[in-house]
Amino acid sequence: VFSVAGRRAGAGEQSAGREQVRDAVRLRACRCAVGVAALFPAVLVLVPLVQYAGVDSAVEYWVAAFGLWLVLSVPAVLLPSKALRYALAVVVLVVCAALILAAVGWGLTTAGAVRVDAPWFFISLSVLSDFPLIGVRFHGLSNELMGVLIGSLLSLMCLTVSPARTAWHRFWLWLVAVGTAVFIGHPLLGDNAGGAASAVFGFGAAAVVLGGSRVRLKTLLGLGALAIGLVVGLAVFDAVLGGTTHLGRTALVLKHQGAGYLWALVGRKLALNFSLAVDPRALWFYAGVAVLVGVWTSLLPGFTREVLQRRPYLRRLILCAGISAAAAFLLNDTGVIPAGFVAAGAILAFAEALVDEASGDFAEDSACLSQNQ
Repeated sequence: VFSVAGRRAGAGEQSAGREQVRDAVRLRACRCAVGVAALFPAVLVLVPLVQYAGVDSAVEYWVAAFGLWLVLSVPAVLLPSKALRYALAVVVLVVCAALILAAVGWGLTTAGAVRVDAPWFFISLSVLSDFPLIGVRFHGLSNELMGVLIGSLLSLMCLTVSPARTAWHRFWLWLVAVGTAVFIGHPLLGDNAGGAASAVFGFGAAAVVLGGSRVRLKTLLGLGALAIGLVVGLAVFDAVLGGTTHLGRTALVLKHQGAGYLWALVGRKLALNFSLAVDPRALWFYAGVAVLVGVWTSLLPGFTREVLQRRPYLRRLILCAGISAAAAFLLNDTGVIPAGFVAAGAILAFAEALVDEASGDFAEDSACLSQNQ
């Protein structure tokens, strides 16, 4: 929708004065819309806080969510050229801060200082958390929030970080990759093993590409070995602490029941994942995407190729997001959901690029029109 509106605004003969202003405003609105859309996950994480302020009805809850969305969208409206980057940064900061608060609250609860229903755990009440759905994710990151965090941070990284030219720069890229994976998988923080492995693949690929190398089969094998080592290390660490969280309990049960438990666990997770992937609602979604892509490519032939050729950062993001989304799909029991969120980050960046491309065409047409006049 953004690309069609922007392309139509920038193409063809433009009348002078008022029509040019109207089209410029339309392009500005398209940029704002991309950023505002990207902010919605942050709203869903923060809005459970209103329950502690006395909001107890569904209508008031979603009115508060809409109001919060409007407040967070103000900077995106004021600076449309930075709207998407601002939104991605806000989502990353909100998810990380909420998770850290929950980890601190978990420690205080264990010490008997606070109750489990304290505001520290508002992240577990988000509709993007497993807690209100199946009642098990009372700590850590759900698969939904894991996908949101990886998709947002990976997109922000590829959009803002220039290719590395020094060994020090490459070191920092790998530090971000490993640090993000540890944050997501650490038993006292994210406690999400599949998410940690997905982060290794996505951010590891980004570190490789931004470091000036290409992602090959041996690269993926190396990332796979790193992911296995990281998850096993975190599980052993938690088991030593007594197995109080997901990874540690899995390690302790595996120690007593042997490899048969591991294969049963993998089989159950794969069965759940693929059952979600072929759910009728998912099939309707695939059909809708196919229709939109078909209509868009017929209206704007060759436009995608132009956008990708002029923006190497976008090509890097699509590659890294694709690798991370594939890992999220294969390594999580509801993998189709986090994979979709990871891909959504790249889709939003692509939408912004389409708007920018249309904006450039509009500027060229306007300059040509002014010269002719």
